[in-house]
Amino acid sequence: MKPQQRSRKFQTVAAGVSLTLVFGSLGIVGRAEQARQDQSIPSKDLANGTYLYGEVPQPDQVNKGYVVFVHQNAGVTGAFYYPLSEFDCFTGAMKNNTLQVQSIGVGDSEPVMVKVELAELHPIKTISTNDQRILSSCREAMAARSHKQLPVSTGH
Repeated sequence: MKPQQRSRKFQTVAAGVSLTLVFGSLGIVGRAEQARQDQSIPSKDLANGTYLYGEVPQPDQVNKGYVVFVHQNAGVTGAFYYPLSEFDCFTGAMKNNTLQVQSIGVGDSEPVMVKVELAELHPIKTISTNDQRILSSCREAMAARSHKQLPVSTGH
């Protein structure tokens, strides 16, 4: 199967919320069926730091989706992943506790826009060595991608 034909689903079903993100060359589709009734959405963004959110409140659960990211001022860089699987890197911004990012999967040539409402996921306090490894890989990959896209000066 060609990379452009592959797609993955990041499904979240937590506290009455069903959020499906489809990763692939056609883009990402986000759908929230019901608002969480047990948690109000915070009015301000997270402090600078490293964060992990998941479909479930426990880390490293097979077949469960996670998002790990570094938040620095309004910018974010991170990854969407399933344990024991590949991951998709992203970079972008955070506004009102919503990630608004461009995500790119392994083998994909073009990024896709993604919005993720963090209030619909479970915050996880433990950031594992593997989470740090994924973040490091994504920070390097996104920096290299950004560097390649910069216009080259001709010196004229």
